[in-house]
Order: sequence, then structure tokens, then C-alpha cells
Amino acid sequence: MGWFNKTFDEKVNDRVKWLRAGRSPFQVYSAEKEEDEALKLVQTALEQHLRESTKEFTIPVLIRQHKSNEEGQAVLQTEAAILVENGYDMNVASAGSHVHAGRLILTGGLSIFAGKQGIRSDGSMTVTYQKKPAQA
Repeated sequence: MGWFNKTFDEKVNDRVKWLRAGRSPFQVYSAEKEEDEALKLVQTALEQHLRESTKEFTIPVLIRQHKSNEEGQAVLQTEAAILVENGYDMNVASAGSHVHAGRLILTGGLSIFAGKQGIRSDGSMTVTYQKKPAQA
């Protein structure tokens, strides 16, 4: 989990753990600073990717898909902040996983009897962004 995504209490707990583990206050500060710098690099790279894929934020509708895990949530939050800042509204967010019906039918349901409860896709989130109309 990135430093910016942590609550105040989580940050304090991290500092206490690091100090108890024998790190000096300078080492704790350096670790926090390195994590912040790494996160800023990732955010800059993501913004550049979005700028290129939206043709400088001019595409009217953008559909993005993310994994339904901690990393996917972090990317979604960062991406949403960048797109909202550049004139997009987040319209739809859906999450979930589903049983691959075709595979289930082709195996005659044997995967359920084998204890696999069907073959499920990985959970994912689909988000649709729509460019706000220019105001006169």
C-alpha cells in the first residue's frame, strides 16, 4: 500500500515499527521520502499514459478496467483524480467476477463436482469516464 493511501494511524504505526526495529529517525524519514518519490514517479507515468491514450484528454468517453485488488484500487483512485482534474466525470463503476458459463457447460458441470465451484474470472472493476461539455 502506498504511503499516500495510508491513514495517519497506519503511518504512525509504521514509524514506530521501524524505530523499534533499530532504524534511526533519519532512516525512517529517508524511507518515507523514497516511497513518496517513487509514488510521484508512478503518478507522473500514469498521467503521461492517460494523456497519450486520450489524445491530450480530448476523447469524449473513456472506459478503463482494473483488477479488484489493493493495487487495482490504488491505480483506480490515482487515475480518477487525474481524469477528473482534466475534465472527466466518472459515470459508472462496476465490480465483480462471474462464472465462465461456456467452460462450465463444456465440462458438463464437472468442475463443480470436483470442488472448484465453477471456473470464475478474476474480479475486475470497469469504470467509464465521460468528458464534461465545455462551458461557454
